[in-house]
Parts: sequence; C-alpha cells; structure tokens
Amino acid sequence: MTQRDLHALANDNPEMLHAYYQAMNAVIEYRNEVGAIQPDEWITAQLKKKQLAATLQLMQFANSVAFNS
Repeated sequence: MTQRDLHALANDNPEMLHAYYQAMNAVIEYRNEVGAIQPDEWITAQLKKKQLAATLQLMQFANSVAFNS
C-alpha cells in the first residue's frame, strides 16, 4: 500500500485510517516494550498477548482494505 493509496482510503473511509493508526501503534508499543526489558515468564506471557493483539489488528485492517477496495 502506498501513501497515496492510504490517503485515498482515508478520504473514502476515515474509520479505516483510524484502524490503520491503531494497528501501527500496537506494533510500535510492542516493539518498544520488547526492546526495553529482560522478560521473565510472566512478562513473556504479557508480551505474547500484546503481540497477538497487534497481529490481529493488522489482520483486521488488511482484511478491511481487501474487502472494501
């Protein structure tokens, strides 16, 4: 997806742009936390949960783009 495609999508459907930013923020937050700590078992479980949530948000966004295009 190019930046031009994202802008066209945002003009047609602002909710899609919001979903995109939420997914990107989830990925960035996950990566920042992973890089900042030495995980133990509990923290590892929490990070796996965040990783799954970020992955699901990205998949939902991609599905929305694919089926709304």
